[in-house]
Amino acid sequence: EVMYVKQILLGESYKETVYDPDTNPLVVIDKGKTPNYVKIVLRSEIVLKEIKPLDNLVVPANITYNELLDLLPKTITIVDSNDVEHAVEIKWDLRPYVFDSWKKPGTYTVFSEFFQLPLLVSNTEPATRLQVDLKVNFE
Repeated sequence: EVMYVKQILLGESYKETVYDPDTNPLVVIDKGKTPNYVKIVLRSEIVLKEIKPLDNLVVPANITYNELLDLLPKTITIVDSNDVEHAVEIKWDLRPYVFDSWKKPGTYTVFSEFFQLPLLVSNTEPATRLQVDLKVNFE
């Protein structure tokens, strides 16, 4: 078994309490249209070990915003606690006005949006920030 239930949370989102059969049992009540709330937190015995860094990206100084977006990596590689590599999809948080404000030539850092781990790989405890950065060199 790789996955296990870490905890069961009851109550309302962001006001959850930890389920306990004796002191905090699951009580289903009629709340009208509001659903009863149960959150089951699953964890895997396989955890994140490493987020592989990305090589710098070298681009011409006159590149357009859309051309740069096309060149940004679409996946990164993570390594789990069994030393298995996984390709993980990423998206980049780069707004046109930020791109336009950069002095080119020059070097700037772009940050990814937060990414999702594969289902069977859990985050570390305390959690690792699931984000990568990339240095872009405009030459």
